[in-house]
Amino acid sequence: MNRDQIKEQLKELFPHLKEKEAQVLADMGEDISVLVTRVLDNNISPPEFYLNELVRTNYPRTKISHSYNYPEVFRDKCTINMHIDVKGLRARATLLNNEAYELTKKAIGHTIKGARYHFSIEAEAKRKLAKEINRDAILVLMRKIVEDTGPVDLHGFTVEEAIAFMDDLLYFKKFTEIQLITGQKYNSSRIRPAMQEWFEINKFMCTEEGPCLLGKKKAFWLLEKDSRHRK
Repeated sequence: MNRDQIKEQLKELFPHLKEKEAQVLADMGEDISVLVTRVLDNNISPPEFYLNELVRTNYPRTKISHSYNYPEVFRDKCTINMHIDVKGLRARATLLNNEAYELTKKAIGHTIKGARYHFSIEAEAKRKLAKEINRDAILVLMRKIVEDTGPVDLHGFTVEEAIAFMDDLLYFKKFTEIQLITGQKYNSSRIRPAMQEWFEINKFMCTEEGPCLLGKKKAFWLLEKDSRHRK
């Protein structure tokens, strides 16, 4: 495919692209899939070089690193205890949160200031411990997903955990298509619509297939659709 053909295909896929932008992309000499990703990431302009950068080459460069929500999950050397009882930890965390809720109710209804303070401090300590326990549990599930090559099973995740993890996973694996297991609609009333929204925000086409959601980057879906149409 020559540069003119690449330019025209990009303009078909992205009608908002200006003629100059499409030409700049085509002149980069990169694969069409790479160029599509550039447009999706709003990375259209070629890198700029300034004279002072060309002359001075020994100055220290600031390395910009991604801030993971769950950095332990993505380390080369796993430091997570993979043998813990995830369900048991979740149950303990739920119990602690319930106890914290009851203590908070006591604090609100008590007439003595010292007692209110005592109950509030105790409730906060239980909530903090529950949060730590929940994190230990979810790290195990996340690490298993990272090490596996199959569908991403989100059973056992809260909505907040699933969204944060998917943000991390997208940056780590840079996937263009993925299969999520969320369970049937009546069993996943919160997490399924949350993942459908996540796909939309991150520019994925999303289709339902039983207990699974299938996501594919919109640009690649359009490329496949265009290819089938041409045949």
